[in-house]
Order: sequence, then structure tokens, then C-alpha cells
Amino acid sequence: MDKKSDLKLDKYLGAFLGAAIGDALGWPNEQNSKNTSKTQPKNKAMFQKWSRYDGGRFWSHYEDIMPGEYSDDTQLLIATARSLNHDQGWSKYFSKVELPAWISYERGGGGATKRAAAAWKKGNNPWSVDKGSMGDIKRYFNAGGNGVAMRILPHIFRNEDNPEDVMYQVVLNGIFTHGHPRALIGATLYADALIFLSNIKGTLGYGELVEHLLKRKEIWGKFPDIQNMNSWLNNADKVLNSKYMDVWNSVIDEVIDLLKLAKQGLDEGALDMGNEILEKLGCFDKKVNGAGTVTAVAAIYLASKYASSPDLGIIEPAYLKNADTDTLASMTGGLLGMLHGTGFISASWIDIQDYDYIKDIVHGKVNEEDNEQDKEQKLEVLDYTNSAFNMKLKTLKPGESIEALPFGKLTLKDKKQNKSNSTGSLIHTLKLISEVGQSIFIKTFEKAPEEKPQNQTKTGEQQSLNTATSRQQSIPTNNIPERMEYRPLLDSNKVRSLANILPENMPNDQCFFFISDIMAELERNKTGRLDEGGLNYLMKKWTKYKISIREIQRVINVIRTR
Repeated sequence: MDKKSDLKLDKYLGAFLGAAIGDALGWPNEQNSKNTSKTQPKNKAMFQKWSRYDGGRFWSHYEDIMPGEYSDDTQLLIATARSLNHDQGWSKYFSKVELPAWISYERGGGGATKRAAAAWKKGNNPWSVDKGSMGDIKRYFNAGGNGVAMRILPHIFRNEDNPEDVMYQVVLNGIFTHGHPRALIGATLYADALIFLSNIKGTLGYGELVEHLLKRKEIWGKFPDIQNMNSWLNNADKVLNSKYMDVWNSVIDEVIDLLKLAKQGLDEGALDMGNEILEKLGCFDKKVNGAGTVTAVAAIYLASKYASSPDLGIIEPAYLKNADTDTLASMTGGLLGMLHGTGFISASWIDIQDYDYIKDIVHGKVNEEDNEQDKEQKLEVLDYTNSAFNMKLKTLKPGESIEALPFGKLTLKDKKQNKSNSTGSLIHTLKLISEVGQSIFIKTFEKAPEEKPQNQTKTGEQQSLNTATSRQQSIPTNNIPERMEYRPLLDSNKVRSLANILPENMPNDQCFFFISDIMAELERNKTGRLDEGGLNYLMKKWTKYKISIREIQRVINVIRTR
């Protein structure tokens, strides 16, 4: 291999690792990460262990994330790269195998991508009016998030000399999950920035990248000629109540304005202090900071600003407050890695999850194995909802394996029980490793076996909680048969009673949420009783709003009255 090829490979690897590192650093601080760890790391350049709240109301639990573990951003980068191993069949493989399988192991996935993946899993595309609900189709065509831009990096590898083909692939990849131009143009803009940086051999001029992109509107702003798109465009016109291409062109104008803002900040040089430009770009506005266009321009701005200090360029966006930190840091890391290669990656960052596997992807060492595996083994796509597969997962022991696409053989390496908010649930996180070295995490959910009551003397807060639970369980059930499913109901008399007992200073919306939480816990238990786990959940959630256990019990009594 010649030096030119070595340099390009190093750039590709730097970009992929930079993206994964930014993801792992930024995920704990992302606005929707549900991070329950209160302390910030002393050294922000180091990966951290943290805990996140997950599972919703009925399976709520805490999950420990170990240092260097990445989220959906890197998962989908890898899914894209693996699909491209299938040459001309990459798009079919991505939509029919990668996206449906991803639902079973996703970590922190966005709503638009999960909805689309669920549609593909059922054998439907997410934009067909005759196959999906109109609500879902509207959400699809209004999905303008950064879930496309964050995963398209592998399309540039070994194809940077053919930008039109890159844009074609990027948009085709994007429409599998997102329909709005903000998602697709954000991705093409990011792709064009990566192409430019892949060809830089020396130092990047300050503001050079932004100036280049401002002149390339006809490349990143062109809607590619994709076959069989007429029905897609017709559906888009109906949903958006206007011509799709008119919306497309208006988004191009938005992007030009955003790029000019970025250029303004870079032109100010040393005067560009703090986060003023990021704020103007919309990075701290929750209504827009997840948009593909906003994230792409912000990443381009940060990569330009920190071109000479790439490590700082990844760390800064990873710790921004009220921002989409994992994706912003990941995309910035991808740009800086494409510019610098692997030279700036510190020894501690080599601890990123699946470091060796990512290296093998970039160097093309897994292509032949993956393709041969698919040909020789007619495996089913990974599907956690498959009852046989689910049961096997629950009984799997370390060292034992299962098989499913797109991974082939998956061996259980570790199984951890998660801390649950309910005594009635048993939740585990399984870490499985594929034959070629990728780690995936899948959760199992079971009802916990009933424990026989034990006579123990307890004091303090624990005794108080048990006493409160005992009192609650002693409330008569109004002769509801034990096996009859209990449905809490409200009538006008109950509503009036609740209005009289709820705290006067409690906002109206909180009143409704408080009542609905209690009703949901009563309904979950099906018998009309509230178990210790349910009471513990309500206390933990509502005592911070100065709601006492006595007030919780009074509301329960009113709801249960017949």
C-alpha cells in the first residue's frame, strides 16, 4: 500500500474513531440522556461511568453505562458501514436487516429512527399512505432531526472523488428514516464537509471550510435523481401541504444563513469568545437544536474553530449544557478526525468501545467474513420480540451463544441485574460480542418471583415506608374479586373531592400528572392494591414537589371509593 493510501486510511479511521469518541464523551451530558449521576468528571477528557434512568413507568430502572460505551450515533454508523459491505445491495440490507435488528439493541435512539425501523421490521416503508397511519406518515415527513447526518460518514470512505454519488447514497440512506429536508440537507452538507477535509493534506485555513461550503450549494443542495421517487414526492406534497421541492429550496436558504453566521463568528477570530455563535445557530434551543441542519453547521463551525486543537474541539461540544451533546460532539469528532487522522487521539481514548472492531471496519477486514456469513447461514434478523429468541436470551449463560443477523454468532460476555424501581420486576442488561468483535447490549424484562414475607425488625425510614405500605394494603377493596382486573375510574364526585384535597399551590398540569400516575400504578397492579414498589415509585417522584405520603394515600382513597 502506498503512502497516499495509508494517509487516506488514517483519515478514515481518525474520522470514525473521532465520531465514536465524541459520542461516548457527550452521551452522559445529552439533554435527553436521563443521566442520574450528579457529579461532573474532574478530567473532562476521560470517559466516565454513569447511570441513566430508563424503562418508562412500568419497567423503570437504572442502567450503568461503563466508560467509553457509545450510543445510537455510533451504532448506526457501524450499521451503515456494515451495509456498505453489500455493494449495490447496501440499501436493501440497511432497511431490511440493519434497521429492524437495531431496535432490539439500540441505546438512546431517536424517535424518528425508531418509528421508521419499526415500520421496516413489519415489512412496510414509513412513507406509504396505504400501509401506515396518517399520523405516523406526517411524523415521518416532518422528521428533520440529525439522525441521518450522524450516521452517513462511511459513505465517504473510498468514494470522496465522486461527490454526486456520495450525495445520492446519503439521501437514499436518509429517507429510510427521515423525510424532511432539514434532515437530508443537514446530512449532505456534512458529507460535503467530510469530502473536503479528506483531501486536505496540510493545515486547514481559518474559515476555509465554511467558505468552501458556501460556494458548493449546487453539490450539497441538489436533490439527487433517485429511481421510483414519484410516489414518495407525491406523499410528501400531501403531508407538507406544499411542493416538497419548494420546502427543500427554503431549507437551502436556511443553511446558507446558518453558514454565514458561522463565518461571522470565525471572522471575529479571538473576539469569538464563549458560545454566542452556537446560541445564534440554535444549539441551546430545544425546539431546533436536534435539527440536522443546525447540528451540521454547528459541527462545521466547531471543527473550523478548533482545527488546530482537535481534542478540545471534541471535548467542548460534549459538555455543553442544554444541547444535543452526543451527536454534536460525534459529528465534530468525525470532521476533526477526517482532517487530522488518528494522530490527535490520546491513549485514554483508545478505550472507546469496540476500538479494534472499528479499525477492522475501516481497513476492510470484516467485509469478506460478513458476506460469507450471510450466504452460508440463512439466519433470522435479530428480534427481541420473538418469543423463542427472548426466552433463550433470558436463560443464556456467559460463554453461551445465539445467532442472528446482522451479527451472526453472538456470545454472552456479561449479564448484570439493573436496579429496579419496582419489587415486582427483574431487569438484566446482557452484553454480547459478535465473532468479529462488536459489542451489543440487550435488556431482558421479567416479573420477579414472589418473596415469602420475613419477620424482621426494621427502623427509621424503611420501617416508616413499610408501615405506610401496610396501611395502604389494609384499605378495603370494596369486594373486588382477587382475580378481576381493577380499572380505576373517576366521576364528577371524585373530581370534586380531589379538588378539595390536592395542595392549593399545586399547578393544574401537575395535578393531572399526579392523579394519572396514581391511577396508572393502581391499574398496573390489576387488583386495586398498591404494592411497595408502586408506593416507592410515587414517593420518589412526587416528594420533590412537597407531596407527602399522607396526601398520596388520600388521593388513592378517593379514587378507590365506589
